[in-house]
Amino acid sequence: MDIIKEVVRLKNIEAIRTLTARYALAADAYSPPEMMRPLFSRFAGWHCEALGAHYDGLDAVTKGLVQVRERAVLWTMHFNVAPLIEIFDDCATGTAFWYLWELARTNLDGGSERQNTWIAGSYQAAVLLEDDVWRFGRMDLDLRLVAPAGGPAWPVD
Repeated sequence: MDIIKEVVRLKNIEAIRTLTARYALAADAYSPPEMMRPLFSRFAGWHCEALGAHYDGLDAVTKGLVQVRERAVLWTMHFNVAPLIEIFDDCATGTAFWYLWELARTNLDGGSERQNTWIAGSYQAAVLLEDDVWRFGRMDLDLRLVAPAGGPAWPVD
């Protein structure tokens, strides 16, 4: 085992784990472009079939994530769970997978009433080293559960 290569690999994995945490922080701050843009590469894509959201290109991704927040997912608290990060042999590309458990306020039914919502799913992302910074390439969100949480309104809005 080459100890230097292993240390570099582990540092890259930690940088990508930090990237996923920054994504959650940005999403929970209402997806402002100034927070989201640095997380994605010039060749970014963001896709969620359940939301009918498909954005390709850095500008489209940053604008699209704001639109998702404005029209359907109004408040969130993301919990990234069990990240699985793989760095490819070129040391400049890889993949990141993690589960999502999310508390949210939504109007996903298209109405104007906001409701407490449980959201569960997973993210699969290509990651790449661009300008010496790890960024997301294509990201796919696979939603497995979007369900009313019931109970009284949470005092967040």
